[in-house]
Amino acid sequence: MDDLIMKKVSMVASMIKSEVTGDTLIEKLKSAMKVARNHWAITDEDMRFRTAVGAVMLVYGQGSDEYDQLLAEVQALAKFNAAIRAAEAGVSVDFAALASEYEGKPVIGLLKLWDESK
Repeated sequence: MDDLIMKKVSMVASMIKSEVTGDTLIEKLKSAMKVARNHWAITDEDMRFRTAVGAVMLVYGQGSDEYDQLLAEVQALAKFNAAIRAAEAGVSVDFAALASEYEGKPVIGLLKLWDESK
């Protein structure tokens, strides 16, 4: 991803951080998503999503359980996205094996929350 885009996402996430409200992780995510969804500085839907999640990660900070849980889900989404792209390119992907890596692990439901924020 372009460094300039990521710098912009980081800058806006830092700005949104101060607007994040709520007591729980889910409340904070909903709050950040509401702000990021229509933020003037980011026009791309995927980048707005990343901005919202990044803002909440900044709120909690590295080393917190919530940060680690967010990071794990973001990494899982990236892994599934890569697998889908590989399958689209004709590469054989064992989706069952990939899914089994995450069985029994807590799920926040970031994409569902993002869809609900519309």
